[in-house]
Amino acid sequence: MPLLASIFSGLLLALILRFPAISWLAVLTLVPLLIVLLRGGLSLKYALLFGWLTGLIGYGFHFSYVVSAIHIGVFLAALSYYTSYVGVFAVGVAFCGRRNIEYGSLIAPCLWTASEYIRAHILTGIQVGTLGATQAEALPVVQIISVTGIFGLSFILVFINVAVARLILLRRAGTPASTYGWGGAAAVMIAGILSYGYLSLWAPEPEADTLTIATVQGDIDERGMDQAAIRRQIFARYRTLTMRLNEIQPDLIIYPETMTGSYLAQDSLFLSFLADLGEQTSSRFLVGSRYLIRTADTYGLYNSVFLVDSAGHILGRYDKNRLAPFGEYTPLSGWFPSLASYRLAQAELTPGEKWAPLPVSAKALTGIGICYETMFNADIRQVIRQNTRLLAIISDDFWFQGTQESREFYNEGVLRAIENRTPMVRCANMGLSGIVDTHGRTISTPLPGAPGVTYGTVHLRTTISIYTQIGDILPWLSLALCVLLITWFALPRKQSNR
Repeated sequence: MPLLASIFSGLLLALILRFPAISWLAVLTLVPLLIVLLRGGLSLKYALLFGWLTGLIGYGFHFSYVVSAIHIGVFLAALSYYTSYVGVFAVGVAFCGRRNIEYGSLIAPCLWTASEYIRAHILTGIQVGTLGATQAEALPVVQIISVTGIFGLSFILVFINVAVARLILLRRAGTPASTYGWGGAAAVMIAGILSYGYLSLWAPEPEADTLTIATVQGDIDERGMDQAAIRRQIFARYRTLTMRLNEIQPDLIIYPETMTGSYLAQDSLFLSFLADLGEQTSSRFLVGSRYLIRTADTYGLYNSVFLVDSAGHILGRYDKNRLAPFGEYTPLSGWFPSLASYRLAQAELTPGEKWAPLPVSAKALTGIGICYETMFNADIRQVIRQNTRLLAIISDDFWFQGTQESREFYNEGVLRAIENRTPMVRCANMGLSGIVDTHGRTISTPLPGAPGVTYGTVHLRTTISIYTQIGDILPWLSLALCVLLITWFALPRKQSNR
């Protein structure tokens, strides 16, 4: 029975991570595993095993899309790393639950939330597959993250899982009557979240400056992109697509990550191409391109976004800060040089030094996120706090083609928009491009994986969300409570003399 329960939880985890249409199952995903952990009598060794198995199944299916893109050794290492967090979660719940079912129930949402937060911040930081992110397309539910952040929604979902598990265990002899309290608290929590969500969605849009923006999705195979003949074909395709926007005259046109294989700042042909387009559209451009610094004392190869005016002049540049491990740099290469052989890119990229928005117009500072950076809510919050009024995300998504993960990465941008009450525009080479408002509602329908343009007018950010102001307080409180409870139970007790 415990083995089947852990397998069932793993399968549910895999389903909600992969298919947004059944995200409501998130309130039941951990129930089978929690029943095993909370009913008592389970050794910590088996708790670790069952938690590990749940994580292995759930994350193994979810991350299967990267097997064809990375070395199998890297995949197995990353999967083991992810599953270890679920194993530790299970041990912590079982350990506290053996002392008292109330403490085991209390620590479960705290430990899950703390583990997601730690996973996002230590070593390279990996913030893919959070439980809260499964609700990205359930807009009434996910509005609460403008207060709690995405980790807070994970806390709420696990809390509800605990309440359901306790209700199922209610008929077991000796189950405390406080179980009804857990059910009542969960019901109040659900009602509060939905009320807040619907009221937020029904509220009228505040008066604000507007900006007309457009994305151009090239659907270009990145292989051989740096060859001169292929570059000419790329420019021709982007010219044809951009001319569809000629009558619209958007304020800002956005092109995807690494639009061509060349270096924009050193490529006069590239700049002339943009100047010609600017003359016809009167638009400014955000363009993804590599940037190279090479002097006698300095070398740096950056994944960058350039702000270019309609005359083809570069007005600003943002360099990607958080590089993708093994995709753009080799983690721990100083300790283990052999890991460099697992890197996908031919060259090691240099991380940027600051999170700086770009002035895309006189009324709009725009925060930039490049691909992988979208996953990290703390990083995007840092950009938004710099008086940013629009969030622009560019990506390639070449290696996601034909998989569900392109939508997952798109949804991460939607979550960042809701957390910070800031409109978001995303431009991908392949995958999904689109525009959403401050509540995550679609302004312009995302393109499927095909060449095309999307455009719309956004109301720029006018308010600061609670989450933008306070950040991830809940994960820190959860971590503090976990340390307190586990330390308290781990300390030896003096035997009383009778």
